[in-house]
Amino acid sequence: MNSLFRSFAVGFVLSFFFYFYSPRTALGDKEAGNWVYVRTSEGGQFYAKSIPSESYGTSGITKIFQVGKDQDTLIQTYNWYSREIFIEGFTGTASIYVVQSGPWTRGHQAAKEDLALAFYKNDRLLKKYSTLDIAGQSENVIRSAGHYTVIKRKIGFRRPFGNQLVFDVEKEDGQILSFDTETGEIFQPAEEAIKKNLYEVETQIGQIKWKWYESHKAQIPDVNNYVITEKDLREVAPNDFPHIPEGYEYKSDSIWKPIQFNKKNN
Repeated sequence: MNSLFRSFAVGFVLSFFFYFYSPRTALGDKEAGNWVYVRTSEGGQFYAKSIPSESYGTSGITKIFQVGKDQDTLIQTYNWYSREIFIEGFTGTASIYVVQSGPWTRGHQAAKEDLALAFYKNDRLLKKYSTLDIAGQSENVIRSAGHYTVIKRKIGFRRPFGNQLVFDVEKEDGQILSFDTETGEIFQPAEEAIKKNLYEVETQIGQIKWKWYESHKAQIPDVNNYVITEKDLREVAPNDFPHIPEGYEYKSDSIWKPIQFNKKNN
């Protein structure tokens, strides 16, 4: 009898240990109700105020304000609530970026119905991600008694080059996901490296275009609308024209048009 009892006790203790101390299980499970939430941008020029209409979930309203000397200006309104918002923008431009976080999700498996992240730019939804989108598999979560998470931490915005804005999160399995805030799409490190390279090339070509313009504005009628080709640029800077990343080519255009690159057809 004692042997049977000891076997039962050991089995119970082991089951308890592996359930609550498994690397895929978290202990705490106390759910606090929603509250009014305020978050500022990094520089403090903008802030979000989110007001819930229910004690749990995403029902509510979020307002985005630009800070003024005497009075703040309401610039955007969203028909949702979030307990964690990220906001960034550039004063003097129309570019305001907002990232909505989903709630601490009830259940034990990632699901396509559960919101993880949503990306917005200037009042427009770019892309939403469910917890299943982030986790990849329904079991790839950290569980508590009644909830689960798929994101370990939201690292936030960063600028890898110029005004390019990227949003990073770390998944529960340690993988870093980077999101392009212009599209909401996930991109890989190799794609980021190409974009950085293109930005550097764009900067160099911009300087060469201006050099070409200064040397030709008195010679060419309607020079402002003249379509400047790569050949034109190489003639004024034969040794300085940059190497364009493989798979891309310079798009010929006039002096005042933004520099763009076309993807070559394979």
